[in-house]
Amino acid sequence: MKMNDFLVLGGDQRFIYAAEFISERYSCSTFGIGELPYNSKTTTLTTLNGKYKNIVLPLPLSRDEININFPITNQTIPIKSINELLFDDSIIFTGNSNKELESVCVKHKIIDYYSEEFAIMNAIPTAEGVMRIILKESQSKLFGMNILVLGAGRTAKAITKLLISFDANVTGLARSNDELAFMKKIGASIFNISELSTLLSEFNIIINTIPFSILTDENIELLKRDALLIDIASVSVVESVHKIKKRGIKYIHALGLPGKFSPVSSGKIIADSIMSYL
Repeated sequence: MKMNDFLVLGGDQRFIYAAEFISERYSCSTFGIGELPYNSKTTTLTTLNGKYKNIVLPLPLSRDEININFPITNQTIPIKSINELLFDDSIIFTGNSNKELESVCVKHKIIDYYSEEFAIMNAIPTAEGVMRIILKESQSKLFGMNILVLGAGRTAKAITKLLISFDANVTGLARSNDELAFMKKIGASIFNISELSTLLSEFNIIINTIPFSILTDENIELLKRDALLIDIASVSVVESVHKIKKRGIKYIHALGLPGKFSPVSSGKIIADSIMSYL
């Protein structure tokens, strides 16, 4: 039986290009990521068969904790099925493992390619994606606009830095004083997240990076009716999307921005991270 080097299994457009970069050094097959570029060196599979030395799983791995994430082809393939594709010494690369994967691949090595360096690099195309949404959806110029950023992690910092470069008035809210200190250093006003309800009415745009539902129905009533709420966290920031839309507020749950706006460069980030372990 031939030992194939790589199988890229599912994912958004980033993984099309991740496969292309991987194929420059290794044999690489793909499944469930749609059409590949012209003259691609990779092999597109129509059915899953054979075994693979390395399997690359998407980011996020799953939307329901049970099935692999196939945002392009909308297939339903259980995480547990990858066991059939593995040699005894196969390696699984994933951006965010879960209990289902770990229970299925208990005898195999699982490598999280979402490293510190990857997270830093990935924050940049995410911030650029947020900027493109703002430019498309907002009715006003960025100069002097009041923008609230919820959270102070890597992505929030990248977004804040980019917005401030366009002379927007950015305020950061978070729980960590250390992270807020960095936000202040790059030019943002800072407040503790506990002050959220007293500040919401002041902003034209709210950008959420926190994976928790922190905007209650009461908080939603405090938002400007022409506010734009951009939510890039995996878990919606609002308790009730219906409530926020009923009030006329524009709400955009923008997941996977690097895959939508910067798939080539983001794909290279993924491929470089994976191949750094080989």
